[in-house]
Amino acid sequence: MKKLLILSGLLFLSTLSFSQESFVIEGNNLPYPTVKNLIKWTNYSLSEWKNEMKQFDFSKNGIGKEGQSYYTSSLKNGSFAIERYPSKRIQIIHTYYDDKSFFDKFIDEVENYYVKSHDGGLVEYGIQIKDFNYRFVVMRTGSMEIIDTQKFKIKSP
Repeated sequence: MKKLLILSGLLFLSTLSFSQESFVIEGNNLPYPTVKNLIKWTNYSLSEWKNEMKQFDFSKNGIGKEGQSYYTSSLKNGSFAIERYPSKRIQIIHTYYDDKSFFDKFIDEVENYYVKSHDGGLVEYGIQIKDFNYRFVVMRTGSMEIIDTQKFKIKSP
């Protein structure tokens, strides 16, 4: 069973080569939340991640209250932010006031990896690749969507 999960994770990754790397909102080129990107960013060092974020059009960056590095763009109809915590947890937050969700393609990518739903409208997806589990928790409301990504080492029996 474990080999089957690993094989399906590797097969899943091999199908992601077509995934969009960025998208444009109101003239801002921003990183697209794909499974491939999120896994790549959780594996990057902080400096590698910051270098990648520099190629996008963010209006502000800095360090948050919890020690997270962030990049954000204010938009006419909301905002877009990506944060990386010291634990390598990645969080993407998109607020909008015009009913334009940008996470639909991401949900399409992970829907076959559904794990469970939580209180508060949170939906968890998980993918196992080699010795790691990648967990994606998604929250979507009428004006905000968040993807929270974490990587966990699988403990050996």
